[in-house]
Formats: sequence, C-alpha cells, structure tokens
Amino acid sequence: MATKFYEMEVYRNVITAEIASNNIINRGKKDSINISPMKLQKLLYFTYALYLHKTGEPLFADRFETWKYGPVVSSVFQEFKEFKDRPITRYATSGSQPPRMIDEDVSVDFKECLDVVWDVFKRYTGTDLSKITHIDNLAWKKTIDNNECIMKEENVKPDGKWVEELYEEIRGNRESTS
Repeated sequence: MATKFYEMEVYRNVITAEIASNNIINRGKKDSINISPMKLQKLLYFTYALYLHKTGEPLFADRFETWKYGPVVSSVFQEFKEFKDRPITRYATSGSQPPRMIDEDVSVDFKECLDVVWDVFKRYTGTDLSKITHIDNLAWKKTIDNNECIMKEENVKPDGKWVEELYEEIRGNRESTS
C-alpha cells in the first residue's frame, strides 16, 4: 500500500495527530529506531509544542490529554494500543484509505520541528520521555496541578521553547567537543 504525502499548508484542515504520527514512525523506520506507542506520543507532543512555539499555530486540532505517563492524543492511543509496549510496525490509516503523511519537502516548519525533536529525543525510551514530560514547569505538570484533563495551548507553547533551548544547548556541546 503506497503512502500518500500531503502538503500541510493546503490540507491544514485535514492534518490529524495520526498523520503527523506517521511521519515520526517513518523516521523510526528510516533510522532503524523502534517507536513504541508511549514513545510516539511523547515525540508527537514535543513536535506539536515546538511547532506551536515557532509558528503560533497548532499543528493539528487534536488535543493532548493528561494521562498518567504524560501527554496523550486519545485517537493516536486507540490507533496503536494493540502494540502495548512493543515497537509499532505499521502506519496509522483512516478506514480503507492508504496511510498519509505530511510532505516534509513542502512543510518546512513541520520538518524543522520534527528534525529538532528527532535529533534530541530519538534515542530515549518511551519511559524516559514520559519522565521528561513530568518535569516541573512543563505543561503536563501544570495541567495536573490545576486538576485539568486537557492541556491548554498557552501551557504547551512554552514547552516548545524549552525543546528549542535544549536543542541549542546540545548542538553547542557537540560543536565544542568536535
């Protein structure tokens, strides 16, 4: 089954968390890195947060919920729950439709955000990433502390800035050791 790529700017109203998830799964396949459902959720969250920080716009309309182990988009959970803690071995589909992805050659903002998140977090496990989302002052913790279930964009956006700063710090350390 062929994977169809969509130009994000043209299809903004049809971009879903599942479509963005397929890009992350595809990165894992290309780099031979396993992506469990928990790891997918956290990579998706950090990509969403960074995209929101950089563009001021949400990547997709789906909202992150505050689950025990960090931010979760419930539709992505439903799509991949059969894998439990095992690596995901397929793309998200929509009924009988072939899998879709965001065309990273066209959506430069999305590609740049995913590049940063992938570079920083690809080697972490889902459990490691879950612990990171629980850091004080990040959106998940703020939402839990406020007894809320849905993470608000104004709380998520600073997490994107945090990811960007972490990336710059890591990049700086790499350059100083080379």
